[in-house]
Amino acid sequence: MPPIDLINCVPEILADSADLHDLLTSARKTEKWEERQAEVLDYIYRSRIIQFIRKPPQLDEMQALIEHLDRMTHPTIVKKFAHLTKPYAARWGVYMDLLDSRLSALQSQAPQALLERTHFSEILAMIAPGKYVAQQEIGQRLGLQRANLTRILNLMEANELIERETIGRENRIRLGQNGIKIYQEKEGTSSRQQTKRGSSYLKIAA
Repeated sequence: MPPIDLINCVPEILADSADLHDLLTSARKTEKWEERQAEVLDYIYRSRIIQFIRKPPQLDEMQALIEHLDRMTHPTIVKKFAHLTKPYAARWGVYMDLLDSRLSALQSQAPQALLERTHFSEILAMIAPGKYVAQQEIGQRLGLQRANLTRILNLMEANELIERETIGRENRIRLGQNGIKIYQEKEGTSSRQQTKRGSSYLKIAA
């Protein structure tokens, strides 16, 4: 495909639609960079980072941007825009470091450890596997303000404890991948405990 036109484009559109692989391919094909091209790329990166802050990031999307920035700051590409007025390579390196730190922080929070936070266990207990619970219902049952509930759900979703879906005006919550694992582990523990109590009773009765 032809290189992405970073000079005559509408940055706001590219920020939402441009594929990282296509951007990298265009960067590699561009021999002489203009200020406008680097500015557009910088705008795209900043826009996506802001989206990661405003809503729970998909960890794979964050990882993809980190890897893209790593390639964009490789010396073979950096030398192509070293003559520009702004230190874009240094700036993109900072973006990469910030994202990498954020990703590491999210990944280091073991889902089990998160259950010690206020309301996390209570919210998971309200949701059965394969079922949805309205976000509004969770807030009402726990007596949480909307902003506080949103903050909690954002962190839970970022760690795949829950997933959210909007249908009409209703936000619905269901168990995420890690939430299902925790549910299954609890069910397994409960079954083993019941078996153990039953065995003890039989021994006493005998």
